[in-house]
Amino acid sequence: MPKARIKGIELYYEFHDGREATVLFANGVLADTTSWAGQLHAFKKQYSVVLFDFRGQGRSDKPDEPYSMEGHAADAAGLLEVLGIPRVHWVGVSYGGEIGMLVAIRYPEKIASLTVAASVSHVEPSLKNKIDRWIAAARTENPEIFFQETVTDIFSERFRVAHPEFLEIARRSYAALDYRAVVRLLEAFQQLNITPELHKITAPTLVLCGADDSLKPVSYSQIIHGTIAHSELVVIPDCGHALTLERPEEFNNLVLNFLGRL
Repeated sequence: MPKARIKGIELYYEFHDGREATVLFANGVLADTTSWAGQLHAFKKQYSVVLFDFRGQGRSDKPDEPYSMEGHAADAAGLLEVLGIPRVHWVGVSYGGEIGMLVAIRYPEKIASLTVAASVSHVEPSLKNKIDRWIAAARTENPEIFFQETVTDIFSERFRVAHPEFLEIARRSYAALDYRAVVRLLEAFQQLNITPELHKITAPTLVLCGADDSLKPVSYSQIIHGTIAHSELVVIPDCGHALTLERPEEFNNLVLNFLGRL
């Protein structure tokens, strides 16, 4: 398993080389590199691809200390230095999109373009209340309790009814989570407040969201789009928060089309 030592910890990564331009996929908070299976094949035909797990996720180290979104951004910049990749097209979903915006603000030279999907730039009270419930469920360290608390926030009702097999995959994946690390990741997210700095992002930016996302509603994406100059916004109809799972082909086509126009 390839790992890079960044700021005293080891981050798991995958580098699928072959093209000059590189796309980096950044995970959602409960995900890991395997969550990009629906994108990897489509994108590596045209781009080199970097996948990695943030500290606290997947096969990366999970230090027993507070995490921060700023720290994740610094980790990502450090990983690109180690890999010798000067710039990437950053494609992030939810947590990964939020960290992508921070990288674009703090390390603009490393971002060729930015795709921000199902993300927010600050946390309003209704979202904080939901994440507070997620944290309380994670502290039980009971996968079934955590699944039941989060599943309706992540997947739209339409998708849950049509694809019960995906819910079972999610349920099984929760058994492998390190719940102490999950709490630290969620607590880091609760501190996010970069809306006042979004105007600093100069990279071409695509903002995507699901019309039926009840966790991070369309209004958050509208704020991001309205504040980042020359950004594009696409609202995917009949889609919840997990847009890469609910609408993978549409997600891929939108991002590939965006990158192809740069």
